[in-house]
Amino acid sequence: MRFAVAIVSPPNFQHSRAFDEVAEGLHHALLALGHDSVLTDRLDLDERRTIVLGGNILIRRSMKPPKNPIFYNLEQLGEDLPSATLPAFYDLFRRYPTWDYSQANIEYLAGLGLPRPIHVPIGYVPELTRITPAPEDIDVLFYGAPYERRYAVLKDLHDRGLRVKWLSGVYGASRDAWIARSKIVLNMHYWDAKIFEIARVSYLLANKRAVVSERGDDPALEHELKSGVAFADYDDLVDRCVELLADERARRELAEQGYQLFSARDQVAIVDRALSASVDGLTDETAAVDVSGIELPLEADGRDNSVDQQRRERELFRHKFVPDRDRWLAEVERDPTDARSVFFLAETCFQLEDFIAARRWYARRIELGGDEEEIYWAMYRLAAAMQELGEPWPDVEDAYLAASVFRPTRAEALHAIAAEYRKQQSYRLGYTFAQRAAAIPFPDEDLFVLGYFAEVYTWRALDEQAVCASWTGRHAEAFTLGRRLLARTDLPDSDRQRIAANRDFAVPAMLDAATPYPDALVPTLTANPGHGAVTVTLIAGPDRDIVEQTLNSFLNCCLDSSRIGRFLVLDTGLSTEDRAHLRKRYGFLTLIRDRSGGRSGAQLAQLRAQINGRLWLHLGQGWRFFAPENYLTRLTAVLDADPRVFQVGINLGDAATLTGTSAAEQAIHRAADTGRYILTNVMARGPAMYDTARLDRVLRGKITNADPATGPRTASLDEVLCIAGPQP
Repeated sequence: MRFAVAIVSPPNFQHSRAFDEVAEGLHHALLALGHDSVLTDRLDLDERRTIVLGGNILIRRSMKPPKNPIFYNLEQLGEDLPSATLPAFYDLFRRYPTWDYSQANIEYLAGLGLPRPIHVPIGYVPELTRITPAPEDIDVLFYGAPYERRYAVLKDLHDRGLRVKWLSGVYGASRDAWIARSKIVLNMHYWDAKIFEIARVSYLLANKRAVVSERGDDPALEHELKSGVAFADYDDLVDRCVELLADERARRELAEQGYQLFSARDQVAIVDRALSASVDGLTDETAAVDVSGIELPLEADGRDNSVDQQRRERELFRHKFVPDRDRWLAEVERDPTDARSVFFLAETCFQLEDFIAARRWYARRIELGGDEEEIYWAMYRLAAAMQELGEPWPDVEDAYLAASVFRPTRAEALHAIAAEYRKQQSYRLGYTFAQRAAAIPFPDEDLFVLGYFAEVYTWRALDEQAVCASWTGRHAEAFTLGRRLLARTDLPDSDRQRIAANRDFAVPAMLDAATPYPDALVPTLTANPGHGAVTVTLIAGPDRDIVEQTLNSFLNCCLDSSRIGRFLVLDTGLSTEDRAHLRKRYGFLTLIRDRSGGRSGAQLAQLRAQINGRLWLHLGQGWRFFAPENYLTRLTAVLDADPRVFQVGINLGDAATLTGTSAAEQAIHRAADTGRYILTNVMARGPAMYDTARLDRVLRGKITNADPATGPRTASLDEVLCIAGPQP
């Protein structure tokens, strides 16, 4: 059968990546069973049976279900689950074939009078054992959403002098690197159901990590894994972590036993049983389920780019935060000097957008003194609440500045000031504060630096600096910062495209900077002909000025021009005077007459006949470069990284003009020295590098395999780095 294992991934919603490892396990199990399976975020592969992970997100974001789905629920079901407030969520269980990872969830649904899903536990596939060991310099790692009960445990561990790392919204390779460095990974509940978070912990067990977990209301699964996971009641978590940290042998034995227990849970056999149990609903000929009766709460196009959508999301959590607020208010009324309860009360009010109450309780937390990080956070949030309430900007700015002065190792307050000045179009002030914020390193010793606020240190402050630099005429700086940001792996794609468009505003200035004659470089190239490994070619004529624009801009931007061995120019109509001028001014050039009759294919063939080495960079005709880059190193590295690739284009999409785009991260490949690049199936017509031997095999038809997985491929770098024709 043909399957798609699809993770519901709305725009700008990175938390869908929490399902990645479970999806990979299903995918590899299906492949092992002989099925045709793809991993995807697409819900429109109508020719495949789609196993959907994230049905709750699909409902919350009003996305259209696939035609022939199986919904695999990975959520803990309970009254405080945000999706539980949406009737359409439970309609999924009524209308579709459904799997569930938890027997406790199945009983909960049965209690609501809903059909019982098929029980599909989370199991092991060898492909998930992949985290490379590293020196363990982190005592306790926790990753998950902020919540006061989690903070209390982590803060107590931190106050005992342990090195504690709290991640939120960090997935994939970045999260794996932290896991590798950690002696213990801690698991704590968020939802009232308190079902053991096997979806998270399974990946840790597969990679032989020592796990301490809060005991909950899932006794069967906890009993099954009790010798491989250190379970403890909430109040005992800190002591259990300290105990294990003091006994390395016990910690290693726990990690090994966890791996042995989990690896015995064969995902292939689990999926095979699930498919057999579902056989009546899993034939290829089964008609699509009628979805017309499912009421979606929002517009059905799944867009997630509005303030209204974000407010709807927050409103879904209101029924969880309101009881929390009432609980902390009761604690504060019982003991007005309880600083921790005051702090949690203020945070909960802020989450509920009750900014008047939040302002009051943050001020109270500051008065109580004590922990400096909590006081800083209260000062910062106090300023943010004042801003939300529309108080005069000078007063708000003073409040932010007070927070920054109190804890100068934190950047959030400076970033908030920069963002406000940018909104006010006071770009010089915005630049000043953004530059100061961007210069502050991530505060590794602090605990409460999560989600959006962690991004202030990794890229958001730099983003503000780049925008304000552009508006204040610092075009080279704006361009450089933009490219630095685009090279990151952790940019949401919506921000990536915005930053790419902003970067391109600086291109006219960068073109001007790349235009002058490279008088310092030309003598070096002329004096050392033939020493590099790359042959560079271009087509010239009849306009000499255009030829010089290409030569000057390329040489000014190509930071590794020492790798050029020969520079061939195919003369398609230069005058005698222009030929003499070019020879005199660019002494490294070899000019050859065009005998192609003007046919582009024949021109390339004539140039190819002049090239003896492996690497050929063809610049074409009339291109202007503007981005300083190690072009020869990057292009060569792409060819070295993938023996299928015979051509690497410089511009994304083989664009001839600025497009304001950068390749989406999910399409990106990386290897040593390549930077970001993508694989393509279309020959580039613009500037590109060839591996001549591979190109020759393709042109001779010696490679006939058209399969993209194994046949010859083309590639390109990840953005537009040169343009054809005049300045934009």
